[in-house]
Amino acid sequence: MDKQACSVGLMQLTENDFGPYKHIFKAMRELRDENKEVDVTLITQKGVPLQHLAALMDSRTTSAYVQSYISQLKDNLYKDSCKKYTNDLNYAIDNLTVGEIQDRLVDIPNYDSKANNFKHTGDLFREVFTDMMARADLMDDISGLRTGIDPLDEITDGMKKTEVIFIEAGTNVGKTMLMLNIAYNIAKTGKRVDWFGYEMPSRQIAKRLVPMDYNIDFKGINRPKTLSERDIGIINQKANQESFTDHINIFGTDSLHYRTINEIKFKVNDLNTKLKNKPSCICVDYLRLLAGLGDDRNQIMANNLNLMMDYAAELDIPIITVIGQNKSEQTSGLNDMTYDVHQHWLLRYIEKEDAYKLTVVKNRDGMKGEILLDFARKYNTFRGI
Repeated sequence: MDKQACSVGLMQLTENDFGPYKHIFKAMRELRDENKEVDVTLITQKGVPLQHLAALMDSRTTSAYVQSYISQLKDNLYKDSCKKYTNDLNYAIDNLTVGEIQDRLVDIPNYDSKANNFKHTGDLFREVFTDMMARADLMDDISGLRTGIDPLDEITDGMKKTEVIFIEAGTNVGKTMLMLNIAYNIAKTGKRVDWFGYEMPSRQIAKRLVPMDYNIDFKGINRPKTLSERDIGIINQKANQESFTDHINIFGTDSLHYRTINEIKFKVNDLNTKLKNKPSCICVDYLRLLAGLGDDRNQIMANNLNLMMDYAAELDIPIITVIGQNKSEQTSGLNDMTYDVHQHWLLRYIEKEDAYKLTVVKNRDGMKGEILLDFARKYNTFRGI
């Protein structure tokens, strides 16, 4: 076997992939670790019976052959895992609740033929340079998904695919409203956003979007008698027209029953099938209210954060979530776990300036810094100062 073929195999396979011939894989790995050729003579010196290698003695295996074999092997392994999954589900389904069935359905084995493909550094560099040149030809030089708050996008370079982003703030500071502004700004560009809110029903969430979309006084949403003739005219004019908010799919407490990452997956997958597309971003309000496994609340949040990061990578989109602060310690309660996320923003109200300070305290793929935001309470709108 040539060196490149051996490297491809050792990078993408494990002993378990060799079934009853694990000893062959182990011998190959030892020879590569010793920087020796992988040939029949040296493999037999590692204790592998010659008859086990008979089929390999007439040809020199190439990297292309190994890659083809790996693809076929992973296809077969995936089929076997799907068979086991469907058999297990069929056996247990009569004893499961509807919620448990939903959890099982989103746990179907994932197939990703690219998951273990190796790329040389030179190929990765060429991808980076190609992306740079493409961006240079565009009017928009922000590489990630824009939040619609220009000073924030200049610092962060946008929200990148596969990122999980924290918005942290104290009680009633405006973290949910900031995330809702970002969701609306994304929807204005025609992109789909899925919103999962665990603090209020869907209609209450929608009420907070109306002033942004219609440019009418928020106070009049709950007290219609205070609406001006102008606001009433706008509502009559736009009520039956297509809205930017049509691109935001809202799930509130009235439609979320299990408060799990699996439930989010089930809802998103269902929408993907119905809408024939996928979201550009998912918003979760908020992390602490999700249920899950763990000995205490912090452990549950940490486990859910890991699941959220896996899901962002699976969908290849950013996920934004909000976290509160411990009143006595003025911390999120996540301690070092916040360092697992890609971006971490801290929102504070500065009473002296009657403005909000948004600090980018962590950004794996860009700068850190802070900006001032003005909040137009009448229209529920944040703007950069």
